[in-house]
This record gives sequence, C-alpha cells and structure tokens, in this order.
Amino acid sequence: MKKKIIWHLGFRKTGTTSIQYLLDHLPAESHPDLFVSPRDHLTRAWRQLIVAATTTRTRPDLTKVRAEIAKVAAELRAAPQNTILVSDENLFAFSLFAPDGSHFFDWAAEVLPLIEAEFPDFENVFFAYTRPLENWLKSSYSQEVKRGRTWRTYETWRKQVPESCNWTDGLATIRAAIRSPLVMIKQTDDLDQGLPLGAGLLEFAGIPRADVVKLGPAPRLNEGLSSTTMRMFRLFNFIGLNGFIRSVVKRRFRARELSRYREEALAADARTKQLGAADEAKLKKTEK
Repeated sequence: MKKKIIWHLGFRKTGTTSIQYLLDHLPAESHPDLFVSPRDHLTRAWRQLIVAATTTRTRPDLTKVRAEIAKVAAELRAAPQNTILVSDENLFAFSLFAPDGSHFFDWAAEVLPLIEAEFPDFENVFFAYTRPLENWLKSSYSQEVKRGRTWRTYETWRKQVPESCNWTDGLATIRAAIRSPLVMIKQTDDLDQGLPLGAGLLEFAGIPRADVVKLGPAPRLNEGLSSTTMRMFRLFNFIGLNGFIRSVVKRRFRARELSRYREEALAADARTKQLGAADEAKLKKTEK
C-alpha cells in the first residue's frame, strides 16, 4: 500500500502560520498514525531556495529545488507512519508576482510536478485554503509592505497584479500541470462551524473532529498591518530602512500576537467552565 502524503501548500495569507502553530503543538498521542512536518522542519533548505530567489528578484534554480525535494523524500520514506502531513506555504513562492508578469500560480505549476516526480511511490494530495480574492490580495499587499517590497498605495500595487493571478485562472493553471488531486476549502468552511482554522486539514489527515475541537482556536499570527503601521512601513520602505525596522519590531509583533492568543484561550476556557457549571446546576434541578 502506498503511503499517503498531504501537502498543505497554504496558500499564503490564508491563515497558514496560525494553522502551523496548531500542528506544532498537536499532542503526539492524538495522531500516532500521522507524521507531521510543519514549516521549517524537513522543508527548511527547500523553502530557503525559494525565499532567496524572491529576495534577489530571480527565479529559483529548479535543479537545486528538485535536489532538496529528493532529500525530503528520503526522510519521509523512513517515517513509520502511512499518512504524512507536510505544511509549508513557501515551497514554490515567497511573493505574489514578479516584474516579468509571472506569478504565484505559474510558480506552483513549475514546482508541484517536481514533487510528484520525486514522490512517485506516494499517494500525493495537494491541499490549500482560500479566501475572497480581494481580501487575499489586500493581505498579500500588507505582507509585501511588511517585507519592504513596495512603498506604493494598495490601489497602485493592485494595478500591477497580473490579470491571470486569480482563483479561477490560477487554480486551472495548477490543475493542468499536476496529476494528483488538489483539494481546496474555504477558510469559512472551518470558521462558520465554530471550528479552529485548520480543522478541515486535520480531519482530512484523519484526526477525529472531537480531538480537533479540543485544540481550541488557532492563534491569529502574521496578521496584516493596521492602517497606521502600514503608513509607517511604507515610509520606511521609501527611504530604505525596512530591514533595520523589521529586525527591531518583528519579535515584538509575534510576542504580542502570542500574548493575545493566550489571553483569548484563557477566556475561552473560563467560558467553557461557566457553561459546564450552568449545565451541572440544571441537571441537579432536574434530578430533584
């Protein structure tokens, strides 16, 4: 029987960092038959090739990328579990589009077939979340500002986005390039049911919903910038100070996000206990 490998590709700016936080803190006893590799575990060297190419505004050397994919394949063949979940949103792109007009979906169509080529003995499934296009683009723009790649307004930046960089055309481009299934679900498919973002992915990987619910909400990490912070970063980008500023504030941003998450988790736990106490009181009244 072939091992099944689920490639959680993100997509970028669909809550992937938050989902990976849950994967990183998933109790091992809840998934003994599932091998999990969140971002920066097995795929670090591979994603670094993609990130480095984006930083230098070039395309990655696909021969080197395939060599790194082969190393990951060797590691995963040694895993005893029959189901494997790899989560990394930067396996083919670290930006939305390039000056030459190529974009996120084009790059996926280049790299995903290399994964299939190096994992022929696996059942490969590509999995990703989506969100409304304009929200996705605005979040991507915020990320570009945060990383120092633009100082322009959203309206000006939006005009530069290639016309084919949209869900309909983009997903068609990917599906035409691969043989394996591409499973897409909306963020709201999880959230509208009161489930943590990432629940659909975890259930697809075989973790029962009851265990997923116990994880609680995913922390909101790597969120977009506020309008005030956006203006500040655009100014820093214009005068070339983004790298210095990011080195100062990045850890503070993440610490603040995790602190807020812990506060929200404690509040949710307190509400659960209150509801439990209320239900117990009702039960005692009924027994009387």
